[in-house]
Amino acid sequence: MKFTVGSQQLSSRLSIISRVIPSSGKTGGTSAIINDILFEIKGGIIRMTGTDGETRLTLSLRTQSHEGEDYTICIRPEHLLLPLKELPAQDLTFDIDTDNQHINVRYNNGHFDFVGQDATNYPEVEALDDQSTVLDLPTSVFSRGLTYTDYAVSVEDTRPLLGGVHIDINKEQIAFSATDGYMMALYKNRSVQLTDAPESKSFTLPGKPVSLIKLLFTHRGNDSTPETEGADSETEISSPELEDTIRVTVYVNYATFEREDMRLQCRLLDGKYPNCESVIPQDNDKSIIADRSQLLAAFRRVSIFANDATKLVNLVLTPNQLQLDAKDLGYSTSAQETLPVNYSGTEKFEIAFSAIHLIKILNILPGNEVELLLGDRAHAAIITPQERDEEETIIAVDMPLLI
Repeated sequence: MKFTVGSQQLSSRLSIISRVIPSSGKTGGTSAIINDILFEIKGGIIRMTGTDGETRLTLSLRTQSHEGEDYTICIRPEHLLLPLKELPAQDLTFDIDTDNQHINVRYNNGHFDFVGQDATNYPEVEALDDQSTVLDLPTSVFSRGLTYTDYAVSVEDTRPLLGGVHIDINKEQIAFSATDGYMMALYKNRSVQLTDAPESKSFTLPGKPVSLIKLLFTHRGNDSTPETEGADSETEISSPELEDTIRVTVYVNYATFEREDMRLQCRLLDGKYPNCESVIPQDNDKSIIADRSQLLAAFRRVSIFANDATKLVNLVLTPNQLQLDAKDLGYSTSAQETLPVNYSGTEKFEIAFSAIHLIKILNILPGNEVELLLGDRAHAAIITPQERDEEETIIAVDMPLLI
């Protein structure tokens, strides 16, 4: 069995698939086949699969040349990823001995060899039930929904349901939400609705699949890998633009995400997700409009001198001015910075927040300006981009800290 592929095209896909695979320490040692990547070479197409038992990702790549019968083999990711990182873009020729799984990889001025594993015992695809809902969603909307919410997911193992992004689609809109109990993010887009039965569909996507989907969209949308990497290279499977669709099939406990050369299957988080919209304050009457980049940079500078445990930054508001204060009494450090803002109040007002939370929010929100809507010191703040699209809503909510 012999085939030729481009090194960059292969490396980029392997680096994404390797994020699915568990470390050898969690699977009983270096011989566990689940630590391998499954290679299925058939009809000039290589299908590469990685799994951790709950999430399974398959990416495809067209070969430039192919000799021999169809073949399946398991390969340790480090046997390819590490040498490929050190190689410039060029064609690679794989020569596989199907009798003993010996693999020889040749490049322009050298070669390397290793042994694969028989693929017979590689984990099978998890069986899915017949009841499912199929959704064809715009990739750009799905990508924006994950991007504007996943920063708020919980990283605590004690709250597994909050460790993912909740997605709800109905006859009016699609909504993405995430919360860690202190910070909440919500994205809604009214250009996407359910047009057929059922009336609505909701599910909670775990953190690992969320990260993988975002990475795949970024890779597909900004793929700088040329279609040809050698003199005899053929055109690779075309990469759809971000305006194309992704097919989402939702089962009782699983979901699959499919595009032309990718398939992701994952187990969904089980449980009733909190109603995030219910925590959005309705009577916050103090408005701050500020330059997002300036505010973000100020928080980053001042937070360096805040207490390491809380990262508390105090906001002092006066007409047309915001003052940021931070201090750490234990190390006798402090910082203060002022910047111009458009403040709707007429009296001095103080409130404190976690700089970590606000830095995350300001770093993700789009546009040049943001609006902060404040109530009293016991109510959460609402942060939104000042520039808004009529079809979408982007909201972040953060609880204040006690001064």
